[in-house]
Amino acid sequence: MAVGVVIADWDNYYHSNNYRIYWNPAAERWFFIPTGIDQTFTKESTSVFGGHGALFRKCLESKRCAADYVATVRKTADRFERSDLPARMDRLAALLEAVLREDKRKPYSTATIDKAREKMRRFIEARPDVIRSGLPSASAEP
Repeated sequence: MAVGVVIADWDNYYHSNNYRIYWNPAAERWFFIPTGIDQTFTKESTSVFGGHGALFRKCLESKRCAADYVATVRKTADRFERSDLPARMDRLAALLEAVLREDKRKPYSTATIDKAREKMRRFIEARPDVIRSGLPSASAEP
């Protein structure tokens, strides 16, 4: 849930959609498996406490679970920030640039692609602070 919120994956468990739950007998743990994560990194579509899933809502009712969740969201935002995704985007774009520019069958213009890439960059750069602003202060955590 923490990762989904940070990457703004509104079309997953956040809205009780596009996921599977798997019981791994060897690990004796349940796992959430996100599917269809194509609706991410694009807009402010999730808030830290806005998820609708029944398990998530139950978690927030538990002081311990809610505190664990907040701590995990904080760690996830920090890790997201340290991952240097804009530099990774630049490296991938450089690999694709020549082919992309020459592709006559691409469904989007080069300008549209560049605009979308810049919008994603702004989202990635701003997202950790947006997420942190939705968290209680460390002294007031649940």
